[in-house]
Amino acid sequence: MIRTEPIDAPLGALASGWDPGMPLSDDDLAALRQALADRLVVVLRGQRECDADELAALARQLGEPFPADELYNIPTEVPEVLAVSNELNDDGHEIGTAGSGPLPWHTDYAFLNTIARESLLNAQRVPADGGADTSYCDMYAAYETLPGHLAERLAGRIGRYTITSENNTRLHQNHHDEDPSAAADRRLRANPDIVYPGSGEVVEHPVEMPHPDTGRVALYVSSFSCGFEGIDDPEEAYALTQAALDHAIVGERTYTHRWRQGDVVIFDTVGTVHRREMPHSTGPRSLRQLSIKYP
Repeated sequence: MIRTEPIDAPLGALASGWDPGMPLSDDDLAALRQALADRLVVVLRGQRECDADELAALARQLGEPFPADELYNIPTEVPEVLAVSNELNDDGHEIGTAGSGPLPWHTDYAFLNTIARESLLNAQRVPADGGADTSYCDMYAAYETLPGHLAERLAGRIGRYTITSENNTRLHQNHHDEDPSAAADRRLRANPDIVYPGSGEVVEHPVEMPHPDTGRVALYVSSFSCGFEGIDDPEEAYALTQAALDHAIVGERTYTHRWRQGDVVIFDTVGTVHRREMPHSTGPRSLRQLSIKYP
């Protein structure tokens, strides 16, 4: 039986009792969904380490996973599971995608016509210190506390999103103290076979994004935001995105997860943005990633 308890943070719950070798019972699935609705991020910890098939089976109980193998054009353990790894293949390139260094605040697959509803991350192999933390921010609370002037500007607004948005680096919240030479070396290790989904195309989604199950509305703005319908000036659009994230990403709405090997983290990716922080160490770090299609 799955048991959950809140983490001592503005969001997040710790769950125990998951058996990777068995499908979730109706009661356990309901408990997991309720914890996600209440706390947005659920950390499954203490179970034996799962394999890729077991992780994919868990994801399928939540909904329809994206086909990672088709989206990224790289070998996968199973079709739905994407490797996020800094480990190298025989050619000296990372075996997965975006496996090292920091990542900006983002929502999974915001740059596709079908966005993600939940995502799962599994620490397959991490250093003793976790390698790099992952932070999450509650975008429901951000929406619900928008000051009047921002609420008026964003009300009914359609946002534009692309994987190649300059906001990946331009937004203040995405600035890290990474040494430029280290960043250049990291780019040289990137897997050249990866084809990133979306191909830089621009898609549109409502900025006021409802969760399909709870109906709760999130502020759907992130580093993949690249503009807004009805705002032609790129600088005005950037300023509005920056103002929205300045409001959203504050300590009272964030939780930072320190990884342990075997952790499985399930999170609401309609109602959160997340990012990978600067690594604590340079040891091998391999996570498995899956996302569930909206709705």
